Amino acid sequence: MGLIEESLVRYTFNFFVRPLHDLKWGGDLHIAKTLALGLQHLGHTVHFVHNVALSPSSDYAFLFNTAYDLEPLHYALTLLGVPYITLPYHEDSASTFISQQFFEDVKMYASSHEELSIEELQTRYLQTPSLPSQLPMDHRCILERAHLNFPNSISEMKTIQRDAPQARCHLLPLSPGSVENLRPSDLFRTITGLTKGEYLIQIGRFQPRKNQLATLLATAQNPRPLVLIAPPTLHKEYELTCLRLLLRWRKGPTWIFSSDLPEVRKGPHRIVSSTPFRRFSTPLIQSAIADAGLHIHPSFQERPGLTYLESLYFGIPTLASTFTPIRDYFNINPLPDPSLLTLVEPTDLAGIANFSHRNKVSAPLDHHPVMTRTGKDMAQEVCQVLNGYPT
Repeated sequence: MGLIEESLVRYTFNFFVRPLHDLKWGGDLHIAKTLALGLQHLGHTVHFVHNVALSPSSDYAFLFNTAYDLEPLHYALTLLGVPYITLPYHEDSASTFISQQFFEDVKMYASSHEELSIEELQTRYLQTPSLPSQLPMDHRCILERAHLNFPNSISEMKTIQRDAPQARCHLLPLSPGSVENLRPSDLFRTITGLTKGEYLIQIGRFQPRKNQLATLLATAQNPRPLVLIAPPTLHKEYELTCLRLLLRWRKGPTWIFSSDLPEVRKGPHRIVSSTPFRRFSTPLIQSAIADAGLHIHPSFQERPGLTYLESLYFGIPTLASTFTPIRDYFNINPLPDPSLLTLVEPTDLAGIANFSHRNKVSAPLDHHPVMTRTGKDMAQEVCQVLNGYPT
């Protein structure tokens, strides 16, 4: 029996998630649900709430993702004297700046070039941008006033310590949480007619930091089908730019599963529309990942990065960017097959293109220690740490 299971201390937590969050989508919400189940298994009480004025009394508030829409909540909790904890998924502001610069460079290139030359684009436009002399210290106040912050990776903790030097942090490796529920099926193949291992896949809403542009440009000459699954966009100009360049340059078939675009088919490309997005069920998305040939996701920012873990769980060779923390998760327990995970700079179009032609099959990682870490494991560690940081 573990230390916390023997303890008589029982906490009540109010879990606050983003008020504009799509409740069927998002790694931060998925981790929140996983942690909540683990805490409840240990005898603690968890309430999911969205309004601080209507929230029941609690020992701690738990904030998931220190996004701007949580700032009013942080001030309200501070005024009420409620200690709060964060699972912040804190991103480096430089990544946001570079992703926007990449988008602007691609638009400039496209405005003066009818044909795509990855070599010319990479040589003449995609230079490392000059960062502003002082990056904005996003969420510094929220992080430094928190009772405790739980970064998921070493790189995230270092970023927090740089941006919010007074913030108290404890490294908390995440739990994929749904590993025991990951069940491959033929649902996606039945809907699309695609075959197992035939297609490339990327999952994420259209926005510069998700970097679908790099995927589309790098695979423009690749005849393999490309599948993009995207919840509602937060950046309409970026989405439309991706669509225009896809129609202009991509030769292979493309499937876009979208909740805010109309159903349409043009040449080898088609959009499968769903409103609301909830129709794109978890089993559908999981089956799409499990039957993919390659998972390509050269994101500028991707925390916690569950889509990487899901594809690796199924043994799908995965490309991630060096900007993401995915390698941190395998520091202690390395991947049995290092070639299963390829890291490139998010603007390395040639590297992404080379990866997109691979045809390697790998064994699933379903028994790897990173995959078998449970919500209960995570909850035990949270409570152990809280016992050492009394309010």
